[in-house]
Amino acid sequence: MDLFDYMGTRKYQTYFRNEQIFKEESSGVFYRDVISRVKLELMGSGAVVSGDNVLAGFNNSKASYSPISSLIVPSTLLSSSTSTFITYSTNGEILFDGVENDYLKMKIKEMIKIQSIGGSVLVKNVEHNGINYLNLYTPLSYFVIYNEFIQDLIDSYNIFNLIKESENLDVYLIETHVTGRVEYRKLKLDKESKSKEYINCIVDGLSQGMDDNGVIFSYELLSVPIVTEVQNVCFGGESDYTEDNVALQRELVVTNTINSQTFDKISNPLLALPEEALEYDSNGNAKVNLTERVIIIRDGGNKPEQIKLESKIEQAQIHKGNIEDNIFSSLGVNKAALGLVDVSQISGESIKRMMSSTIARVEEKRSEAAKAIEFLLGIEVQFSEVILPSFNDKVESVSKAVTAGVMSQEKGTTIVSGADDWKTVQKEKETEDYQGFVSE
Repeated sequence: MDLFDYMGTRKYQTYFRNEQIFKEESSGVFYRDVISRVKLELMGSGAVVSGDNVLAGFNNSKASYSPISSLIVPSTLLSSSTSTFITYSTNGEILFDGVENDYLKMKIKEMIKIQSIGGSVLVKNVEHNGINYLNLYTPLSYFVIYNEFIQDLIDSYNIFNLIKESENLDVYLIETHVTGRVEYRKLKLDKESKSKEYINCIVDGLSQGMDDNGVIFSYELLSVPIVTEVQNVCFGGESDYTEDNVALQRELVVTNTINSQTFDKISNPLLALPEEALEYDSNGNAKVNLTERVIIIRDGGNKPEQIKLESKIEQAQIHKGNIEDNIFSSLGVNKAALGLVDVSQISGESIKRMMSSTIARVEEKRSEAAKAIEFLLGIEVQFSEVILPSFNDKVESVSKAVTAGVMSQEKGTTIVSGADDWKTVQKEKETEDYQGFVSE
């Protein structure tokens, strides 16, 4: 695989789409799909839709409606899930060789965002003035070449940058990381003919070599690797935004669209019409045969049953809930993890049980990020729990341990958040109904 081949892969082509979903700009992504689903309801009520699902406008003689794009109500389960993973990944204390480091903490968040959206992220150690920095590359900026015979073995990581762009030609600088060195090549891509050609690349201060085709490339030797890949192990190196999840997200958008406005304006809900009430044009597009909002049915057709709007909305809500459950199951999240359920009165242990799948997913993601930091910088990363115990949980545990004689009062004081908290423990012990440590 080279750069040109990689640009044809799904991983490269879907990253921008996934990023738009994360930014909650999905209305543009699903625009045409939603139109194709709702245009049947708008036909006969003022909408003018062409054969390729493009809304041309509205007939002024009939009721006017907002543009189709305003009907789209983007559902944010995918982007919200990614944001949840990012937030929980740095929830609590993170230590780097025993000390806090806000820069590396931020990098962990960025790694988890990119690997969730794109499936993987390439991390590069860059040293400047004696300080180490981590540059991150999305699937739009790098690709991997695997060994021809052993597919799990990586032959090279390839970072590419567009250095020259014209109407017909693009020139990229490709930075190839192989064992023991990094090589620089220039690749020229012809946009019209789709042809590719490597050209000489001479970088000042670096050594030069020549490949089998007589093309010069520059290189520098490395004593240690300076790049590593962080994969989204939860989905085998693929994005959380699988095609199945995107399809479900699209279905949610359609359901929300139809529920939110179209039902308010059209008296006959989608799919509630008999075939004899529909007319088709040469492009296969259907419209409802209406006269003064009365359905006209051809001879031999069945009279449509009156359908209550409320019952149709109830069906849509059930359908929507099933879709959400499928996405929740796939991503390992639920309403509690997304903050859609009030857990203020629930104990920390109960919250952990409710969010066990999300916690496992977060730990997988941040573990991969920590491995990259440890590999490139030699820094040990230590995380606290994803869901920290509440104050009451800590007090209860410490109080029982001290009463049982398995923990000193001094140790207990360090476990709870401060010396003042220990007074709460002591006060609790003085109450008449205090049970202390109870043996089973």
